[in-house]
Amino acid sequence: MPNTLNIFLLPTVCPPQGALINSIQDGSITIQDTDVSDTATINSVDTSKAAVFFLGSHGSDDPVRFNLARLELTNATTVTAFRYAGVASQSMTINFCVIEFSTGINSVQQNTVTIPGLQTQADQTITEVDPSKAILFFCGVTTVSAEFEWYPLYPRLVLLNSTTVRSGATAYMYDITVGFSVLEFT
Repeated sequence: MPNTLNIFLLPTVCPPQGALINSIQDGSITIQDTDVSDTATINSVDTSKAAVFFLGSHGSDDPVRFNLARLELTNATTVTAFRYAGVASQSMTINFCVIEFSTGINSVQQNTVTIPGLQTQADQTITEVDPSKAILFFCGVTTVSAEFEWYPLYPRLVLLNSTTVRSGATAYMYDITVGFSVLEFT
């Protein structure tokens, strides 16, 4: 029986007083066969007030590592999903939610942090935010190799200070790329 992996890491968030939601769009992206990415078209959002949230991934192939993915809000109408490049002949589905706020958002930053092979953590510099008004969200994880155990690929993320996002994981032979979004409320 093939291994399956469903990860749901969207924390419950109650936006600060004054933050109003303009739109919520749920969707999924199916990456076919040997493709490493695919996209979904959404209704247009203001990218300075919107973020994509990773709601899990599922593929039919074994091992579990082939079911890892990450997301990006590529532009106002496109969500892109990425996965491990070495998968042979399987499709996988990545679920997402895009939330666009109408008011109450000071900034939205989306990026990745890559933990180099054999390292346990890495930092990514972001534009300064007020940590007391910012929330950090996990947007998925990918790697470049098929030669691994899956356990290092459950990284941790922390808003280390006003300009740094840190990701940590078990030391692993190959690079691990972790997607994230930082929302700063007014």
